[in-house]
Amino acid sequence: MRGGGWQVTYTTSGDFEAPLKAWIQAHNITEVRVMAPNDRPFLQIVQNLELPCKTTLIPKNQFLWTETEFKDWASSRKRLLIGDFYRASRQRFPILMDGNKPAGGQWNFDKKNRQLPKGKLDTPKPLWFEPDAITQEVIAQVKSGVADLRYEKLFA
Repeated sequence: MRGGGWQVTYTTSGDFEAPLKAWIQAHNITEVRVMAPNDRPFLQIVQNLELPCKTTLIPKNQFLWTETEFKDWASSRKRLLIGDFYRASRQRFPILMDGNKPAGGQWNFDKKNRQLPKGKLDTPKPLWFEPDAITQEVIAQVKSGVADLRYEKLFA
């Protein structure tokens, strides 16, 4: 982020709310904008923060369908199958479509995907990256027990 010209504040703490409040006060922040997390327990944590400024939840943008759009689509269905959702998505966003028909003549190839591969697989070796200094620091914290990453510890 710093390389992209963004100002970054990095803090390590066993408490989430206190350093956030201190940062807000130190920088005279009047509003914190948070993309609504997918994780419901974390969403509750964000909603229960008692910050000295306005907190605005911004709708998620990681998915093509919003939650409301999906719920509307799902509520009109007798069954919820991923294949039906996949088909609706392809039609809605003209992905892999030839006009109104699926490209390749089929909506999915699930039956072929369930078959075991024939012969010996020649897969590439997995990529490996040596841990950098930050990663080494986090590994050391986790091994020492200093970094307990469970919600109840971080946000108690």
